[in-house]
Amino acid sequence: MKFGLFTCGYQRAALEDAFADAVRFGYDYIELWGGRPHGFAPDLLSGDGAEVRALIRRFGVPVKVYTPEHNAYPYNYMLGSPRQWEDSMEYLEAAIRAGAAVGAEYTLVSMGHSGGLPPQERTRRLERSLLRLADAAQRLGHALVVENLTPCESDVCTDLDSYAALLERLDHPALFGMCDAAAPFVQGEDPADYPRRLGSRMRHLHLVDSDGVSETHLVPGEGVMPLGRVLRDIRAAGYDGAATLELVTHYIDAPSRYARLALERAKELHRPVFLHVETQKGKGYSYAEENPGEYHGTSGFDIDTGKAFQAAGTNFSNEFGLYLTELGKQDKRICAITAAMKYGTGLNHFSHAF
Repeated sequence: MKFGLFTCGYQRAALEDAFADAVRFGYDYIELWGGRPHGFAPDLLSGDGAEVRALIRRFGVPVKVYTPEHNAYPYNYMLGSPRQWEDSMEYLEAAIRAGAAVGAEYTLVSMGHSGGLPPQERTRRLERSLLRLADAAQRLGHALVVENLTPCESDVCTDLDSYAALLERLDHPALFGMCDAAAPFVQGEDPADYPRRLGSRMRHLHLVDSDGVSETHLVPGEGVMPLGRVLRDIRAAGYDGAATLELVTHYIDAPSRYARLALERAKELHRPVFLHVETQKGKGYSYAEENPGEYHGTSGFDIDTGKAFQAAGTNFSNEFGLYLTELGKQDKRICAITAAMKYGTGLNHFSHAF
């Protein structure tokens, strides 16, 4: 899994600082927030895009995702008059061009609040908007990722069922889904159900901790989400792609400190786990407990006496063990290493002799 730094928390600093921190702390990519003073789509298309591309070359960290600021003030394609909707569409189409221009693999948009539109009208507006934006991305050979939000932020497709149904219904080749771990968690859903349900349509992950009741994004370890299990389950469900540590304005006063802390904790969650289970061979059967080696692999035997129904004939392992024992008696340099089953490998003879 690749971890990304979100530049929203650096809006009071130079964009260069975010790139420098990404290198210094070991992030794999940048998720570029599209708001002033850096990353605003009209500014990127008016010359600032060249500065971003220069930073990419200088620091060797790609901008994988471009996330334009919207769904609050002043742009929200789910709310407002037809003229305002058109203005929002033109802005987001410009954002898609800006994302492609800085080399991002995809532009990420979310679903804002409709202000309580009737359900059918809400659905029509949402589908019309996303299809238009997906078409714009497709024309550029780009992709569009749409993010659902918590019920605190949106009244559109906040749960997995309606979100997955939307993507299935639109079925656009340039339109993909994602999971912000906080959104399902505050609703009592399992974030790992997103890759299970979305499959190949899932393109992105926002990995954050949560207080369990609001949209607040917290540094891993500062909330109540069982992130270790969540991350393991997400990977087990088949998603092992990009994961942005989406720290927003909650940590704006010290972005470097928390960017470092978030990545350190995320990598702790991501590390391999070696599970050593100690067992007792033959547990519950006295004959096997007393001589587990002989019962590691056995032919039929009388369960009451533990004796084999018929004497076992010789085999390659047995003959090998006898021959090796004779060689060991002649040459003291010979030692034998068994795969924890001396009877099965014929090395019981060697063990008894030496």
